[in-house]
Amino acid sequence: MQHQDVFDKEGLRLEITSTAEPNAQALIKSKIKAYNDIHSPAHATLRKKGRHTLDFLVKDENDEILAGLLGTTYWRWLSIDELWVHESFRGMGYGRHLVERAEQESKIRDCTHSVVKTWSFQASGFYQKLGYQVVGQLEDYPPNETLYWLRKVIG
Repeated sequence: MQHQDVFDKEGLRLEITSTAEPNAQALIKSKIKAYNDIHSPAHATLRKKGRHTLDFLVKDENDEILAGLLGTTYWRWLSIDELWVHESFRGMGYGRHLVERAEQESKIRDCTHSVVKTWSFQASGFYQKLGYQVVGQLEDYPPNETLYWLRKVIG
């Protein structure tokens, strides 16, 4: 899908497309990054130092993954990006252990906070039991559900 509208001012066009060409996407992203770098020293530092992966896997004797936590550390924060435990191992402490180990390891990386987002049908109660506090929520996203952002001071 692609079509164009003409703006009233100066003969400019508005191009409407389902996917902008890669060069256009790269240009817009680079302009936002440049703006952020000028106005937020933390953004400029992140670009220099980068994000660092912090992943944990629980495997059985056959190397099958039964649980895992995928995270990143940056700006002295641990971001828990994904946490999954196989259904037959839920409620046995694996999720708690993964989160606690990620928090411990992130402290070694000089992190002082942790952040996670989760939906109402997932694990907001689980994280709250581990000391995380809801700092934001978006209701009806997706319909009839809520997206939560939680944080915890870890160091």
